[in-house]
Amino acid sequence: MASITIRQNESAVIPQGSNNPMVIEFDEPMTMPVLSISLWDARNKTALKSWSQDDVTIEKNMVICPLTEEETRQFPSGGMILEVKALDNNGYTVFWCQTAVNVVKRYDKDIDIVGGDP
Repeated sequence: MASITIRQNESAVIPQGSNNPMVIEFDEPMTMPVLSISLWDARNKTALKSWSQDDVTIEKNMVICPLTEEETRQFPSGGMILEVKALDNNGYTVFWCQTAVNVVKRYDKDIDIVGGDP
């Protein structure tokens, strides 16, 4: 399966209607006790999707954030901000970063259905 890779301090593209996971690569393995990830609309500062530590898969220096076709189809096209926070056990932020994400408009608006009847 293809994925959307976002390396720390780089930007990425999410096509509307895709179900590819976002893969966030860090310079070091993620060993923080609590991880919080949010995708924000940069224009009006609304959260479009949030993931907790239980929602993601962590593999060494990669955090894999699942996305569904239905979710990404609802994302408005344009600039987004991906915010990653790691908290200690007391709730204090020990790591924080933001990176740009661009959602690309999909003109057909149909969700891809592979096999079977819609």
